[in-house]
Amino acid sequence: MPRLRSDWTLTIVLLAAGGALAQAMWPVQVAPVLRLTIERNAEPIAHLDQPRKIIETREVVVDRLDLSRDGRLRHAELGDIGYAEQFFVTLRKRFAVLGDGDYRFLVGSDDGFSLRIDNRPVCADPRPHAMALQPCDIRLAHGEHEFALDYFQGSGPSGLSVQYRRRDRSRSYWFGEDSDLFGFAREAR
Repeated sequence: MPRLRSDWTLTIVLLAAGGALAQAMWPVQVAPVLRLTIERNAEPIAHLDQPRKIIETREVVVDRLDLSRDGRLRHAELGDIGYAEQFFVTLRKRFAVLGDGDYRFLVGSDDGFSLRIDNRPVCADPRPHAMALQPCDIRLAHGEHEFALDYFQGSGPSGLSVQYRRRDRSRSYWFGEDSDLFGFAREAR
C-alpha cells in the first residue's frame, strides 16, 4: 500500500508541474477590445502636444481602460504594458451608444491626457501631474461615436483609467466593458 500512495503522489506532482509549465508557455490573454499604441519618446515629455521623437512603438490590446496599479501603467491580468517613462499612448475606438443621454467619463491620469469624441474636445489636462480623476461630461445621441484618447507619461509614477456612466445613474463601467449604455466591438488579434 505505501508504494501505491507514493506513485499517486508522484503523479499529482508531475501533473501540477506540467500544468504550470503549460500555463507559462501560453501568454495571458484578455478580450481584444481596445488597441493601444504606445510610443517611447527619445526626449523628456513636458506637454501632450510637444513634438514627438519616437524611438520605439508597441501595440497592446486590452479589454478595458483600467491601467493604474502601483504607480505603473499596469493591467490586472497582463501586467506592465507601458515603458518605464517618457511615452505616449493613443487610443481610437468606435463605440455604440445605446440610448440618447448625458454621459460622464471619469478619466484618471498621471500624467496628461486629452479626450475627444467625434473629434469634439470633451476635456483635457495636457501637462504633467500626479494621479487625478477628472469628470468629463458630454451629451451623446444613440448610435456610433469615435472615442479619441491621447495620454503621456513623463517621469515618476504613471496610470491611466477611464470609466463611464449616465449622469443620472451612479453605476460606472470601465471603458471597453459592454453595458446597457455602450457596446464595444472586438478588435482582431
